[in-house]
Amino acid sequence: EGNVMVDAPRFSNSLADQVERLGGVGMFLMTHSDHTFELDLWSKRFPHAKQCIHHDDQLGETMDARYVLRGNGPWRPDADL
Repeated sequence: EGNVMVDAPRFSNSLADQVERLGGVGMFLMTHSDHTFELDLWSKRFPHAKQCIHHDDQLGETMDARYVLRGNGPWRPDADL
């Protein structure tokens, strides 16, 4: 349940509050490791959100990603998308 956040933006409480009002985050979809800078802060705010990233970009805070994409796709990481 919740929205898909593509590439976590810089975290702020006011932005997180707005995202929460819009239904929160159900999945973080990271397109590249450069876009995971503040994923840990977003994950603390939305702890039940799944993380999805390509295997070649998986490092640091995305090592626990629930969905790790491999190969060239296409992929279907979650049937609810």
